[in-house]
Amino acid sequence: MQNCTFLANSPAPGKIIVSGTCPNPPINSGSGTLINLSFDVIGSDGQQSQLSFTDPVENRSMFQFNDGTPLAKMTDGSFAIVGPTAAPVTAGGRVMTSTGRGVLGATVSLTDSSGNTRIAVTNVFGYYRFADLTAGETCVLSVFAKKLKFTPQTQVKIIVEDTHDINFTSDR
Repeated sequence: MQNCTFLANSPAPGKIIVSGTCPNPPINSGSGTLINLSFDVIGSDGQQSQLSFTDPVENRSMFQFNDGTPLAKMTDGSFAIVGPTAAPVTAGGRVMTSTGRGVLGATVSLTDSSGNTRIAVTNVFGYYRFADLTAGETCVLSVFAKKLKFTPQTQVKIIVEDTHDINFTSDR
């Protein structure tokens, strides 16, 4: 609403008082947003919280303007605090000989922090890839290839974003 002024005040934790003035209130009621509130939430993920509206002056449970016309009815409800969700990420790299040539058919295993193990086999250029990993997960990657020795044979990585440089190079 044009030329309206709203003030939010928090007299106590968990309470907000919103008051407003409009020098030229609309004559006809309509639909739309009167006030948008956003919060910085302190709490646990999944915590259920109540949201209620009261009119302490007259306990009338609706907004009114100078002529007494109600424009909006307030409805109580609840909401859940939900933390950000991470999109799945990918991890991969290359298995190479000591001369930098890709190793075909090497086996790379990935074990996540829950103990789940997945296997990837390298392509003709020595590349491997794991998809649909949880961002922020700590993973243990190990490599095996016939007739080749790798030092280190195992790497521990925290996968926070798409990662394509977890490489293994053979000793000989």
